[in-house]
Amino acid sequence: MDKQRVLASLRTLILIFYFLCISRTFHYVQAHGRLWEPVARSSMWRKHYGTPTNYQDNELYCGGVTVQYKKNGGKCGVCGDPYDGPHPNEVNGRFATGIIVRNYTEGQQVEAQVQLTANHKGWFMFTLCPKKKYSDPEPLDCFETHPLQIAGKNNTYKFPITADMKLVKVNLSLPKGLSCPYCVFRWKYNAGNSWGVDPVTNGGCIGCGNQEQFYGCADVTIFPDPNKTSSASKFTWNKYYLWLLLTAALVTGSVYSANI
Repeated sequence: MDKQRVLASLRTLILIFYFLCISRTFHYVQAHGRLWEPVARSSMWRKHYGTPTNYQDNELYCGGVTVQYKKNGGKCGVCGDPYDGPHPNEVNGRFATGIIVRNYTEGQQVEAQVQLTANHKGWFMFTLCPKKKYSDPEPLDCFETHPLQIAGKNNTYKFPITADMKLVKVNLSLPKGLSCPYCVFRWKYNAGNSWGVDPVTNGGCIGCGNQEQFYGCADVTIFPDPNKTSSASKFTWNKYYLWLLLTAALVTGSVYSANI
């Protein structure tokens, strides 16, 4: 009897050890990534902008699957922060410094880059939120009404991810007629590595149902087409452009001083 109890206890310990190993494995194979071009607010320090450091800039995943779907009903901060927590990656947050990292022109084709530190397939989607002032809010519907089309593919907005991708480059078409002194450029990564149920077919599959999501927000300017701009508008934009150059010079100087 004592021998049977010992064997039963040993089996229990082996099972506990097995499940602990499995849980640790799942922890380390989670998908991770960051918006690299234009560089996200949380990752600007990696390109020497002198902005606050965030070593978890590849983990802007809504607090994780449990927090996003079970606690917050699928909701997430627009830039990847937990919906019910602080939003340091949104305007007025710690990592939202107001520095413009890229200047574009309306209708231009641009290249977005994403670093995947752990790839689990799925898809990317990119959106914009145009603002007149940097302090303006960044609501979800602002992004949802300005999706960016994959260049050369009409009405295609999702970019599929294959397992071998690490530095992913995506060509996007900026919309014609949309210009903004302050635009938030947003990346969304919907991973595809978890088992779930398709809401349409009710069938189960890898990549169906609720999946881990990652986000990144970058601050850019989109200038109007100079060939289609009125004299008054040109004057306004020229003043803004001079202000932008001055700001860039001040930022460059402060970063240089910080590195001396």
